[in-house]
Amino acid sequence: MTTEAHQIAARLAGASEAFPIEQTDGWDSRASVSAEGDVLSIVVTDRLGRGQRRYRAIIECVAEDVPLPGQ
Repeated sequence: MTTEAHQIAARLAGASEAFPIEQTDGWDSRASVSAEGDVLSIVVTDRLGRGQRRYRAIIECVAEDVPLPGQ
């Protein structure tokens, strides 16, 4: 299952490596995303490049549906 989580994280990071985040003052911040294993790291930088906020998301399987015999 770990390999699947790694693949999901890599694909998510690759799909949107950098994108704008709209702020209430009209100036967009920039989010940069990278993946290491099953962990996504996101750094949001303000419009002037001075302030940063860091986020982390872990991709993990939370449920697995197994079909019953005969279905």
